[in-house]
Amino acid sequence: MDLKTIQKYLIYQFSSEAELVNAIQEISQKFTTQREDIRDYINDKKLVAAYTCFYLATNLPKLAATLEKVEIDLGDFSACEFIDIGCGPGTFSLALLEQNDALKISAIEISDQMREQASILLDGIFPHAKVSFYSSAKKLPKKETKRFGIFGHSANEMQLTQIKEIIETLSLDYILFIEPGTKEFFHKSLEIRDVLKDKYITHYPCRGGNLACPLKDSNDWCHQYLHVAHAPSVERLTQLAKKDRRALPIIINFYTQEKLNSIQNSARVIRSFPPTKFSLEWQLCEFSNNSHQIVNLQVLSRHLKKARFKELAKIVAGDKITYTPDKSFDGKVRGKVSD
Repeated sequence: MDLKTIQKYLIYQFSSEAELVNAIQEISQKFTTQREDIRDYINDKKLVAAYTCFYLATNLPKLAATLEKVEIDLGDFSACEFIDIGCGPGTFSLALLEQNDALKISAIEISDQMREQASILLDGIFPHAKVSFYSSAKKLPKKETKRFGIFGHSANEMQLTQIKEIIETLSLDYILFIEPGTKEFFHKSLEIRDVLKDKYITHYPCRGGNLACPLKDSNDWCHQYLHVAHAPSVERLTQLAKKDRRALPIIINFYTQEKLNSIQNSARVIRSFPPTKFSLEWQLCEFSNNSHQIVNLQVLSRHLKKARFKELAKIVAGDKITYTPDKSFDGKVRGKVSD
């Protein structure tokens, strides 16, 4: 979506491009060096509008990329009520409507200014969409159908008890977390999994459900990468703000109440190392023999055609991979990646 479309529906109109960029940089500073003031911006119409121009615009492609990575077909869930939890200016509600404008969406947001911005934006772009706004989970009507909840960059700003209460209040059937790819949220995501494990099954990123994470007690963490493209006007804004938003570290977790089939001998990429002339290498989390284990896989480049090498070099953290091992040495497994 281009920036001009979004700017038509802002609750604050910027007098210049420079004013917009300055406001974006002010928000960014709160996100990084002034974390104690992180929620202040949601009560300021100018900052809410700046957030919408930059973060909504650059986060919109994340949903489609996430659905592809997790292998979710929204058509399978079209009868669900989608709950956008902590919807902000309507980022993931808008992204859902871009996928299917017939979806029923309930958007929850505590900030009056954010709800106002989301309502104006969604009404302007999708005037016939079925979207309702609420200030808290407790204000939603009684559940009538299955519910698909999305925490889109909101769970990282909540306490664990808040997340648990929201999930229980809404009685969610499916839960998708799309959150920052930080070490802090990774450890929080393990706490969330522990809270949910009696009622929900982990579908992504883990290949074997609720088994113990092999990185739980390490200094490393599991996260994913999304490569997304933006409209030229949005890309220009990222350049002015000096923030590259094309390769995005992210943590995706998807939970269901349905029992999943165990997928043995498959792996999820945790880390993709820079390719060399000699080889391609990845760190994998492999589900085999009913447990998760870390595997360092090396594929020799001399066995690959140039086109295949380029194809495999595009594999990033979060992708699924299947391979055939040849031999092990120095803590690594050398093998071949399946087509």
